Amino acid sequence: MAVRIQGPDDINQRRASNQRGVVGVNPDPIGQVFENLGERGQRIAAGLREQQVESEVLRADMDARRELDALHRKIETGADPTQYESQFQTGAEEILRTRGGSMARDAGALWERRSAELLNAGVVASRESAQRRMLDDARASVRQVAEDAGRIIADPESDDNTRTQALETVRLAARKAQGRGLLSADDSAQFVTAAEGRLAEVQRTVGLTASAQAATDTIFAENETYEARLRAARGIENPTLRARVEAEVTQRQSRDNAARGEMLDQAYEHVAAGERVRRQHETGEDVDPVAHDQLLRKALGDVRSHPAGVLDDQ
Repeated sequence: MAVRIQGPDDINQRRASNQRGVVGVNPDPIGQVFENLGERGQRIAAGLREQQVESEVLRADMDARRELDALHRKIETGADPTQYESQFQTGAEEILRTRGGSMARDAGALWERRSAELLNAGVVASRESAQRRMLDDARASVRQVAEDAGRIIADPESDDNTRTQALETVRLAARKAQGRGLLSADDSAQFVTAAEGRLAEVQRTVGLTASAQAATDTIFAENETYEARLRAARGIENPTLRARVEAEVTQRQSRDNAARGEMLDQAYEHVAAGERVRRQHETGEDVDPVAHDQLLRKALGDVRSHPAGVLDDQ
């Protein structure tokens, strides 16, 4: 077999083949590694900055919420609930603007969106708080009217017409508050029902008192002794009226006994004074005989005018 000696063409062909075999190979693998690390570092740095921005906004959010809550509490102590919303909006805008004033630009953009959400939520909350306060004030107003009417109704000096007018005042106040949307139908009915119940109770009491007094007058007119009067009172069928009449009989008897005792004390004083005048007259002292006779007649006359009382006490 003949051996072929390679010439210049063979050498050129082999050189071209070698060049084709190394196409696409990175001549600097260490540089590629550094390039990858740089991209990763940039991503980490970007993520870190996002985290820092979010943390800054979250801290500002928590601080702002605390200040906004304090603003709510301060405003709610005011006497005019119609001013709650405007007062909150003014104060909240200042708080949120101050919180965002020291932030970087990227954090400030995020805070601007977050502060708008906080402001809107706070305005809604202050509006609801004002509505609750106005409803509470309306209930308190009607409740005060009802309490004043209750005192008038319960006053023993009030007559039936005055009590009826007091009840109508409660009805009118409840109806107007309900018509303005400040009082629910249930609350309105509750106030009116309570006033009506108070009036009915007073009317029953007044009627019972009048019946008890009339029955007691009859018992005292028809019976002479306390025991007989008490038996007559205990014979009443209505238990409520019976208890009232028994109490009335006992109280009236006590008053009569006290009056008779005072009368007897006065009579004894007059008799004693007359006796002293008589003794002075007998001893020859200078005593007016007319005054002596008047004292005796007054003392004896007082005793004779209340013989039954004297006998009862004996």
